Amino acid sequence: MPDIMFRYLIGTSNLGLMFKRRESFKLTSYCDADYADDKVERKNTSGSCHFIGGNLVTWICKKQSSTTLCTAKSKYMSVASCCSQVLWIKNQLEDYNVYESKNPILCDNKASISLSKNPICILEQSI
Repeated sequence: MPDIMFRYLIGTSNLGLMFKRRESFKLTSYCDADYADDKVERKNTSGSCHFIGGNLVTWICKKQSSTTLCTAKSKYMSVASCCSQVLWIKNQLEDYNVYESKNPILCDNKASISLSKNPICILEQSI
């Protein structure tokens, strides 16, 4: 694995990151999950990206470990993973005395938004 990382770094040494200076440290997150035509394992790929003050600070893309028959559950798992990452970033910011009370997680799926507002629905569906 380290071999691959070093080859990537050597091949992209001319690229860089630019962070704009902002007064606000507002944390905004986006997440989504997609089936991505995985006809063999039938697992969704979930991803999220997190911005502080409009600057990208983390990006995650991972094939989910379980197979789901319902896309709403898959997208809800993606939102849950994104939420744990937001809590971790929020704790890191608090170490630098940056406190944000509201950290929005933006998702484009109505079912997962409804489930996040009313988690009782998950229990009723699984029984």
